[in-house]
Amino acid sequence: MAGRVDPPAIVVKASTVKVLMKTVGWSPAELARRARLDQSALARLLRGDLRPGARSIAGLLLAFSARFPAIGFYDLFELREIDGTLIAPLVEDDDDTREEDASPQAVTA
Repeated sequence: MAGRVDPPAIVVKASTVKVLMKTVGWSPAELARRARLDQSALARLLRGDLRPGARSIAGLLLAFSARFPAIGFYDLFELREIDGTLIAPLVEDDDDTREEDASPQAVTA
């Protein structure tokens, strides 16, 4: 029987969450209210003392998706090995253009 393998850890991108909070003008208490989380749990998540579970993941996505509809899981979270090695997202997609946007459009007068 093979040895036990530790699962990857989901980590909150605290700096991104703080930037988004500042952008919309929310205090940590307001974010906790909108995310339906306890203020102390939110503080522990942002410090890295607590791993996010289903409730905190859903809460943060819920809170920010109202103001930022295009926000997704990998905007707020990372997957890391126990040793800290980044698993996902591996590549940041900074290119806003899509293949269908790059095609020439017909000009109508």
